[in-house]
Amino acid sequence: MFNRTNCAPESPTDLVPLNSSSSQFPVVFTWTTGFDTEDNEDTAYDAKRDYFCIGTNESDPCTNANNTDSKSIADDNRISLDSSVLADNGTYYWAMRTDDGFLNSSWKIFVVTVNVTDIIVVL
Repeated sequence: MFNRTNCAPESPTDLVPLNSSSSQFPVVFTWTTGFDTEDNEDTAYDAKRDYFCIGTNESDPCTNANNTDSKSIADDNRISLDSSVLADNGTYYWAMRTDDGFLNSSWKIFVVTVNVTDIIVVL
């Protein structure tokens, strides 16, 4: 009889936009899915899924009351949000985690400020 032990995957890496950065519309979020810490056998069995959320609550951007957008992403590793979702001159906290179907990583939380600079033409 063979018993496998499952370990939680690592948190996603290479998250963009960087923490404490500013961005203009559309705000494009990209990342690399977290990997499992045990031997490579686990990656063959665990279906990985990333979870993304963005909101205005610094301590927990994923709470329903403050959640602007929340998605479960299977393979894309890219989300683009525009002014229909995010407000201009708003500060948002976004979070990512990886789930392997059994366990999940801890949330990684970042802050991004959306700034749309008005163009002033001087004649």
